[in-house]
Amino acid sequence: MTRSASNPGALHSRQHSEQGPQVVRYHTLSSGPLNFAKAGAGRIEFRAERVVIRRTLDAVREMIAPQAEEKALRLDFPDVSQELCAVADEDRTRQILLNLLADALKFTGAGGLIALEAIGIAGEVRIPMRDTGIGISAAKLEQIFEPFVQAERALRPSDQGVGLGLAISRQLARAMGGNLRVKSELGAGSTFTLILPRCPL
Repeated sequence: MTRSASNPGALHSRQHSEQGPQVVRYHTLSSGPLNFAKAGAGRIEFRAERVVIRRTLDAVREMIAPQAEEKALRLDFPDVSQELCAVADEDRTRQILLNLLADALKFTGAGGLIALEAIGIAGEVRIPMRDTGIGISAAKLEQIFEPFVQAERALRPSDQGVGLGLAISRQLARAMGGNLRVKSELGAGSTFTLILPRCPL
């Protein structure tokens, strides 16, 4: 089944890159101002299909592992049952997760940890992603989902983007019937949770 939602920006379907986390981010969710400016002017298509969470997490781990190793970061992915699945678009789900992981790579210093879980709760699949990075201040928590807003949390000035990836990610999650939430404390890391509708049991 193919559905459409208000276009939150043009998306790229190719995620693999060997040039570092910033390039991974570019290939997962486009961060160009022109693309986001088109929101509302058209509609994007996405498929409502059975997404096997284990398969999706295995795919993003393979894509992100070289960048994590380069930065001496530890990756902790769950051993998820093959039975856990969501009703969503597999490509879009992968893109959202890669975008969150690319952010975690940028904002977590060497020796840090990025850990994912996958939990089935009633009619939802929740995928929390926790990092031990520099965190986000309470005043900025909701603002980071607004287009063109950057929380002041880059490790280096070059790590700052134009502030569209999280806005697009949340809009996509909500278009698929889910959500994207965040908990964070400045200096103590962040947890972003992707929520998607769960397949009927």
